[in-house]
Amino acid sequence: MKKQNVLLSTIIVIIIILSIVQVGVSNSLSTTGVVLSGLEQDILFYKKENAVLREKLLVTSSLTQVASKAAELGFVEGKSQLFVSKSWPVAVKP
Repeated sequence: MKKQNVLLSTIIVIIIILSIVQVGVSNSLSTTGVVLSGLEQDILFYKKENAVLREKLLVTSSLTQVASKAAELGFVEGKSQLFVSKSWPVAVKP
């Protein structure tokens, strides 16, 4: 009889300890989910921001934008051209 009481008490203590451990792990996992959700929202925000900045970069670096900005700053297109009247040999024979 005494052996059964000791066994039953041991099983009950083990069940209580495992329940406390389960509560602690569940609590840790629930807060991890909140943090993970916040990180996913941050990633989505930065992906959108990168897309907007990439579009602005493409617009700014387009040839028409560069040409209009150059004209605005006073640069003019060069009209003189250089022509070589005689062709030079690539290699000279000895």
